[in-house]
Amino acid sequence: MLETKRPPKPQKPPITPLKPGQYVSPGISARQEMLIGRLVVEWAKLEAMMQDAIWDILNVRFEDGRVLTARMDARTKLQWLRTFSNRHVSQDELTKFSEIIELIELKQDDRNFIVHGTWSTMRPENVPVVSSLRQKSPPDEVLTESFPEWRMSEIIVDIKKCRDALVSWIARREASLGKPPRPPLSG
Repeated sequence: MLETKRPPKPQKPPITPLKPGQYVSPGISARQEMLIGRLVVEWAKLEAMMQDAIWDILNVRFEDGRVLTARMDARTKLQWLRTFSNRHVSQDELTKFSEIIELIELKQDDRNFIVHGTWSTMRPENVPVVSSLRQKSPPDEVLTESFPEWRMSEIIVDIKKCRDALVSWIARREASLGKPPRPPLSG
């Protein structure tokens, strides 16, 4: 199994207690709701490409691939991608593919926090924040992070980059195997 150097986690805003006069109110702006929706749509497209990559690595047709991956969550798809790429992908291809998987895993943590958290707004600054129990934190610890527009936009762009990297990787792999180019099977 090839071990690649994990890219550094992106810097998150520092943890700071509320200052005098600050408070958190329920609800978020329509703009923030739109950004959350955009993130959900882009993540769905990325998951579709993850399915395509599984089908490509296993060399299965669309009909069989759908049966295999229809009910999988992203975590399972990532596990399958790692396992099957280590078994069925050449060493040259595996390095780049492992880097793509690492980037997807980094974005998955943010995506899960954004999608499954409870949204509110820090006042008087009007900064959107989300609170949640993180999978990797103590069970009694609720974390709150700010997700201003610039941060949401960066995460969305990164998700698109991950999807585009998978599309390119699949196209290069198929070309190296002498397969004719094809449109993505899903997404």
